[in-house]
Amino acid sequence: MARFVQRDSYQPLLLPVDLREWAPEDDMVQFVLEAVELTRFRGHLMI
Repeated sequence: MARFVQRDSYQPLLLPVDLREWAPEDDMVQFVLEAVELTRFRGHLMI
């Protein structure tokens, strides 16, 4: 038998809208994300 989970439309988000908010600004993940964005070329990564 199916079980349905009640939802609350007023519940705040469980995660931040941008997950980069969780990492400090000097964290390596910030550097990697910026480097990947800089290497994008017309929707494809230049490898």
